Amino acid sequence: MQIRARHLTQLNHVHPAKGELAVSELLRNVNPVFFVFAFLTITTVVSSVGYYWHKVQKAQLEASLKQEMIQRGMSADEIKQVIQASTERGSRASRSDPAPEQETADYKA
Repeated sequence: MQIRARHLTQLNHVHPAKGELAVSELLRNVNPVFFVFAFLTITTVVSSVGYYWHKVQKAQLEASLKQEMIQRGMSADEIKQVIQASTERGSRASRSDPAPEQETADYKA
């Protein structure tokens, strides 16, 4: 029984793997400037990928909208008006100042 208990205590004692030692040595021996450079590089790459991913998604959405309008039989002028209206609305929403109020011709005070 005593042999078995000694064997179990040896199993519970965990030796760090060679990979763990290599990582800890690497972290101790690497210049901190490397980590700053790596962080800035990763941040720049991720933000660039996100920006262009958004542009591609927006272009795909606009293309599917145009295709749907063509299938409905809308004319080129109607499609142009819809695209311009959605673009203007999007640019107004991105600005911080509100859009000026527009009065219609048939409005009576």
